[in-house]
Amino acid sequence: MESINPQGLADSHTHLWMNDGDIDNKAVTDHTGFQLLRKILSDFKRSGGSFIVDCTPYGCGRDANVLLYLSKLSGIKIISVTGFHKRKYYLNDFSIWDMDRKQATRFFLDEIQDKLREAKDPTIKAGAIKAAFTGTLEGQYLVLSLAAVEASKESGLPLIVHTEKGSNTEKLISLLKKEKMDFSRVLLCHMDKNNDKDLHSDLIDQGIFLEYDTFLRPKYDPEVNVFP
Repeated sequence: MESINPQGLADSHTHLWMNDGDIDNKAVTDHTGFQLLRKILSDFKRSGGSFIVDCTPYGCGRDANVLLYLSKLSGIKIISVTGFHKRKYYLNDFSIWDMDRKQATRFFLDEIQDKLREAKDPTIKAGAIKAAFTGTLEGQYLVLSLAAVEASKESGLPLIVHTEKGSNTEKLISLLKKEKMDFSRVLLCHMDKNNDKDLHSDLIDQGIFLEYDTFLRPKYDPEVNVFP
């Protein structure tokens, strides 16, 4: 939707809207109607909100046309992402899971440089790159991770990484170092589900950004588990 503007309050990781016809996993399609979304966005703006990053990539529910409508409705800038999420969120035959590194890199860069694939407005482009780190880097996850890093390096856009409760991040960091990734453009998500304070300090010292969100998710029992 927009390039990231660092001014004002930001929501760096959310999923405002998903089309459930795109995906097999119905658990992630529990979105509400426009009236509630309109109120949420209005409240966010009154609280000083400037922009929101919608972290749903193409193929697992993203709808750039709806996100543009919500942005115009609320006056909140919405940054949409290219990249990839976990395999289970896609239909079985989605092409990205058969691409090689070069093809996947081109897939991501096309959404950055040209437009988002489903967008009717040709000016709507990706403003960040999403990658899913499941704790290992094997098979197609490694291929797509390398492609996401390459697209980030070529475009200068930030890399937003889903982690599984912040586990095994040393493997991811090792890959990013090997690929000479600029850590100031890396955001690791869901890190507050890992209570290793030394790990958090070390990642921050390296210039990496961390995203905490357990306190917004009742299913994680935040009164007990939220990172202190």
